[in-house]
Amino acid sequence: MTYSFEKKAKEEFLAQVSYYREKNMELSRDFVAKVQNTVGRVLDFPEAWPKIDDKGIRRALVETYPFAVLYKFNKSNQHITIFAIMHTKRKPGYWQNG
Repeated sequence: MTYSFEKKAKEEFLAQVSYYREKNMELSRDFVAKVQNTVGRVLDFPEAWPKIDDKGIRRALVETYPFAVLYKFNKSNQHITIFAIMHTKRKPGYWQNG
């Protein structure tokens, strides 16, 4: 199983890491670890999380933080595409426009 980040998803992830780093380095490390754990769970069980739209985008919540990994699983080539590392309390649906 492989995975990749869409450019905007990678940018927002890195921006959030920077934000947490400004607050506290350990918080930043913990956020990265929790996102990595979420991606790992998605890779292990790609169809476990609910679809949130008619295009097959799924949402896996990040433990402890108000974020979700939005992704699509391509069963034929066993690939996960991550579309967003979405803050669950801000601008719902923003990721659909990009």
